[in-house]
Amino acid sequence: MKTVANAAKEVPKKIAKELFDGYAQDTELLPNYATLLAVYGGVISSLLLFLKKENRLPERFALRDLLLLALATHKLSRVIALDKIAMPLRAPFTKFEKATGAAEVDEEPRGRGMRRAIGSLISCPYCIEVWISTGLSFGLAAVPRVTRFVASIFGVVAVSDFLHRCYVVAKEMEPPKKTQQ
Repeated sequence: MKTVANAAKEVPKKIAKELFDGYAQDTELLPNYATLLAVYGGVISSLLLFLKKENRLPERFALRDLLLLALATHKLSRVIALDKIAMPLRAPFTKFEKATGAAEVDEEPRGRGMRRAIGSLISCPYCIEVWISTGLSFGLAAVPRVTRFVASIFGVVAVSDFLHRCYVVAKEMEPPKKTQQ
C-alpha cells in the first residue's frame, strides 16, 4: 500500500519523465539542471527587486567596469572550475582525473542527481562563469568599491597569466644559441 508521502515523491519523477522523455539518451540530470536554473532565476529576481527597492539598480555600467568584470569572471571561473587550490570545493561533487599543467586539473562530475549536476556546473569554467558574472554584476551595483577591488585582483591575475603564457611561447620560439668552435 502506497502512502501519501511516497505517492508525493513519485509525482515529480513522473512529471520529469514526461517532460524530458525522448530528448536524449541520458536525461537523468535534466530535472536537476532545471532546479539549478530555478534557483538561479529566483536569486536574480530577488536581488533585482532588492536593488530596485533600494534605488541601486544602475541604468548602465561603464565600459571600464564591464572589462574589469570580464577579466575577473574569466579568472574566477578558471580558479573555481580548474585550479588545484579549489579542489577542496569541488571534491564532494567531482572525481579527480589528472593534472593538466599550469596548476590546473581535469575532473569529472560524480554521484547522481543534484550532486552530479553541481559537479557538472562547478567543474566547467564556461558553465560557472554565468553565475560568477551575475554575482560580480550584482556586487558592482550593491557595493561597487568592494566589487571593483576584488575584481581588480582577479583581473590583474588574468592578465598576468596571459603574460606568463606569452613568455613561454616566446621562449619556445627563441632560436637555439650557436656554440663557439
